[in-house]
Amino acid sequence: MNKQVLLSIIVLFIFPLFLFAQVKVSGKIVDQNGKTLELMEILMLNSDSTLVKSELSKSNGEFTVFINRGEYLFLVKRLGNVLWKEKFNLTGDLEVGSIMVTLSDNQLSEVIIRSKKKLFETKVDRVVYNISNDVFNKGSNLADALRRVPRLNVENDAVKIIGKSGSVKFLIDGRIQNLSDEALKNKIRGLRVEQISKVEIIPNPPSKYSAEGNGGMINIILKKDENFGLQGSANTGMGVQFEKVSTDQGVNLNYKIKKLDASLNINNSNTSGTNIRREIYDFEKTTTTVENAPDFNSRNKSINTVLQYKISSKISIGTTLDFVKGDNQVNSLGTSQYYNKVLQKLDSLMYSKDTGYNNSNSSAIALYADYSIDSLGKKMSLTYNYSYNKNLSDSYNNAELTTNLLTQNIVFSNIGANRYKVNGVLLDFELPFKFGKIETGGAYANISNNTSIAYYNQLNIIDPKRSNLFKYNEKTKSGYLSIQNEWNNRWSSKMGLRLESTEIGGYSSTLLTANRNNYTKLFPTLFVSYSPNDNYAFSLSYSKRLDRPSFYDLNPFRYYSNAFNYLSGNPELLPSYTHSLELSCTMHNNLNFITYANYITDGISYLTIVNTDDSYVVHPENNFVQKKIGLIGSYRWDVFKWNSLNINANGYYADLNSQRGVQEIKGLGGSFSLRNSIQLNKNKSSLLELSYTNYLPSKAQYSDFITKNQAYFTINFKQMLLNNNLVFNLYITDIFRQNIGRSEKLYDTFSYSLNNDNHNKGFYFSTNYTFGNKNVNEIYRDTKNRDKYRGGK
Repeated sequence: MNKQVLLSIIVLFIFPLFLFAQVKVSGKIVDQNGKTLELMEILMLNSDSTLVKSELSKSNGEFTVFINRGEYLFLVKRLGNVLWKEKFNLTGDLEVGSIMVTLSDNQLSEVIIRSKKKLFETKVDRVVYNISNDVFNKGSNLADALRRVPRLNVENDAVKIIGKSGSVKFLIDGRIQNLSDEALKNKIRGLRVEQISKVEIIPNPPSKYSAEGNGGMINIILKKDENFGLQGSANTGMGVQFEKVSTDQGVNLNYKIKKLDASLNINNSNTSGTNIRREIYDFEKTTTTVENAPDFNSRNKSINTVLQYKISSKISIGTTLDFVKGDNQVNSLGTSQYYNKVLQKLDSLMYSKDTGYNNSNSSAIALYADYSIDSLGKKMSLTYNYSYNKNLSDSYNNAELTTNLLTQNIVFSNIGANRYKVNGVLLDFELPFKFGKIETGGAYANISNNTSIAYYNQLNIIDPKRSNLFKYNEKTKSGYLSIQNEWNNRWSSKMGLRLESTEIGGYSSTLLTANRNNYTKLFPTLFVSYSPNDNYAFSLSYSKRLDRPSFYDLNPFRYYSNAFNYLSGNPELLPSYTHSLELSCTMHNNLNFITYANYITDGISYLTIVNTDDSYVVHPENNFVQKKIGLIGSYRWDVFKWNSLNINANGYYADLNSQRGVQEIKGLGGSFSLRNSIQLNKNKSSLLELSYTNYLPSKAQYSDFITKNQAYFTINFKQMLLNNNLVFNLYITDIFRQNIGRSEKLYDTFSYSLNNDNHNKGFYFSTNYTFGNKNVNEIYRDTKNRDKYRGGK
């Protein structure tokens, strides 16, 4: 570490420690019966009666206020009424104990109506959506409710943060959910809005989390309750798209006693569908058109369990276990036409029939211990992760090629195996002090990967030149430090710095090639928020992050998609880096604007390289630099008590420069969506939603592609019965068949276009039944196994 880096750490983290000398005031609010009171206003006024600090009591009645030394008038209020007051001269930390206030029955009944939190809240490093305050989420599972969260785009259960380019990472109560895509979807479907307190949208994650990924994070905060017992839910669903039937089932059980928390989730899904894919390579003298129509069937089973035991008031231990099994089959019919534009005739025509099987097993276990250092909230967490993943594949290709009236059969098959495991250990500290809150810690992860592919020719004899053995190892050491300050009741800030050092090595015994690389980088983060009053909130955030290449992209082996064309990895790939800057403004709790700028260096794109024999190879390279600025706006309009309209829009300008082969892209892009929510009866048990999303023609929205217009219209009807314990949902999707992806990439000497039709038009019907004690909420643990599923990128 050089002197400049060391000086930056001193300036960012050590110098601020000497600037602030705050004290901590803590206690608990109870009523005349000894019951703890939530959302009581804690106010601190100075000698001239100016408000200096305000907080709300938590669900257990406790409160904590950090404030500068001095003399203050301490008030406890509810609904504008002062229920308790006292003067204090604060020279050090103060524990006031239990403060008893007297509430009348009228006051208690009014609280239910008037103490509701805002729908949106701006925090220093995230935006909070109080999801249970939205009446149209009543009786929904989380997967349905996320469609209503501002700045989120949900399509086919895939969630993205608008303005971010990568895949979003999910956290539950601050704990990252390192599950496969299918297992994560099942878990999200199993959570009901009634269990959830709020959803936190984190476009630029703080330094506590790995610098990997540019998609941001979504943190689901569950409601807290001390009730004991058993709670569970069961769900089942069926969907039909293009005459293909898909089904899913799931059971979620949660059990809580005095010292033990347990959670069990079992899910099963069977997904079928059809995808029509059309690719066109347009050269100066020839045109190649490739069409494929694969039918796929995917069967996935997952089990997740969490056990957490509280040894004492300070020590908790636990374990998590995840197991996912997937069986997938794809049958595809393909046609390749090679057209000579000079002679205006077909040079050759190839029909192919492909059959592919894939079996995957993934298991992971985590062991952890949490230790509360003191009563002020200082905490230490130690976590160990181990995961093992196995993916077996078998594909068979039978092609008939006709050239100059001559026909030949070309047959080959591939048998592959991919195995990788992750070992990791993490140590984290949360340290609240008078001057602010410090978070610090470190991690070590060791990833090993073995890939083998056996290529069999037409005689079913293995071809060693086209077979492959590849070994890969990656070791990453990291450490972080951040400090958060509440300057006053209007300003707050959070600064962080993360250091990651990575060593990678790959060896192909087939090609007799080896590659080694190592890099050490700093990743700073900065957040500032300002709230002049209850109607306005502003925030500024900056972060630097990276995207590491996947194992497959680093493997130099050739994977043949047909007899002539193949995919090949690049062992020389480096990570790409993204600098992100955002400025947001929230007005009157229903109007939000976000201005953002992204700068990507060493961006990874997949280039098509044409050989002299007209065959081609798709090859990943660090090929582009991109600059993007954009504006996001959202508005919620409560037209009537029974009707609300949500409007979201995103526009941007991008400038992408490729270093090889692809033309420069400059231009605009964006999207907009409308969602109309209607209550069909007075007790709000019948709901109807109409939603429309339109992706405008856009340049460089996804890497170096130019995308065409794409849209979809969806209707959702919901009926709740049995005191909202039984919920029926009916979705009718892509009614007008507009959800067809169309894009193109412009090379210097040719163009490539792609049409992708997933046949999204259809319907989906589901039921969810909740039983047992609803107040027992599902528990989760952050295994912090960031790399468990990176091989599948």
